[in-house]
Amino acid sequence: MPAPFSLNAHAKLNLFLHVTGKRPDGYHTLHSLVSFLNLADKISFLPQTETQPKISMSGPFAPALKNLNDADNLAMKAAQICAQKAGKDFNMDIHIEKNIPPGAGLGGGSSDAAAVIRGLLQHWNIQIAPPDLQNMLLSLGADIPACFEQKTLFMEGIGEIIKEGPSLPDIPFVLVYPNVPSDTADVYKNLPSLVDHSSATPPETLTSLDTFIDYLDHTKNDLAAPATALCPEIDLVLNAIEAQSGVRLARMSGSGSSCFGIFETHEEAESAAEIITFDNPQWWCQATAPLL
Repeated sequence: MPAPFSLNAHAKLNLFLHVTGKRPDGYHTLHSLVSFLNLADKISFLPQTETQPKISMSGPFAPALKNLNDADNLAMKAAQICAQKAGKDFNMDIHIEKNIPPGAGLGGGSSDAAAVIRGLLQHWNIQIAPPDLQNMLLSLGADIPACFEQKTLFMEGIGEIIKEGPSLPDIPFVLVYPNVPSDTADVYKNLPSLVDHSSATPPETLTSLDTFIDYLDHTKNDLAAPATALCPEIDLVLNAIEAQSGVRLARMSGSGSSCFGIFETHEEAESAAEIITFDNPQWWCQATAPLL
C-alpha cells in the first residue's frame, strides 16, 4: 500500500480587488492581484484498501466547521469529482489541519479543495488534460484554479481567468481576523455603483517594497465599503493595524472580514501581531509572508 503523504493548502490574499462589471446572470466581474502566503492548512492523505472515503479535521479552526456535512464540504466534493474524472476509486482517508480561519476572505476552503485534487492526482500518478482540469476546477468554484496554482496571479472575469502575476519581494504581512465571518453574497448585494478601473496597468515586476507599495497605493478593494457596512469590526481591525509602528499599508482582503497590514520589516510585523493580539484577545492575528 502507498505510504501516507501530506500537502499544504496556502491562504490566498487579495492585494487589491476591483469590481469591473456585472454580467446578465448577476455575477460581478473583477480584477484582482492575489498572493499565496506561508499560512497554510495541512492536508494529509492516508491510502486505504476500502473505497469508503473519510475526511476528518483538527487544528484551531476545526471547531468552526464541526457541523459541516459531506454535502457542503468542498474538500469532499473535490475528492469525489476528481475520482470520477480520473476513473478511480476514492480509496483515501483525508485529514485537514485547519489553520486558516473560515469565512475570513482568505480562501481556506477553496485552497483545501485544490490541494485535495493535487494530492489525488499525485497519488494516482495521472495527468488530466488542461481544458478538462480547468473545467473540473471551475465546477467547484471560480477561485479554485488560482488556488490550484498557488502563486502570484491576476484574477479576472468572476475569478476564473488567471494570468501570471509579477514577482513580489519578501513582504512582511500581518493578518487580522476579528472572528466575525463575512458573507460574500451579502457583500456583493450591498455593492454601490461600479467604479472604472480601466487605467490600472499590470507591472512586470514589483521586486522592492517601495515599488510594491507605490503600485498598491493606486489600487483599492471595492468590497471594503459594503463589507464594513455589514461588519463594522473591519474598521476597528484596520485602525488597529494602522496604529502599529512600521506599517506601510492596511487593507481588507477579498470580501472580508480579514485584513492585512504590510510592514517595513518582519521584526516590526511580529511586534505588531503581538501588540494587536494583546490588545484584542478576541481576534486572531498572525505575522506571515508570501509564498515565494
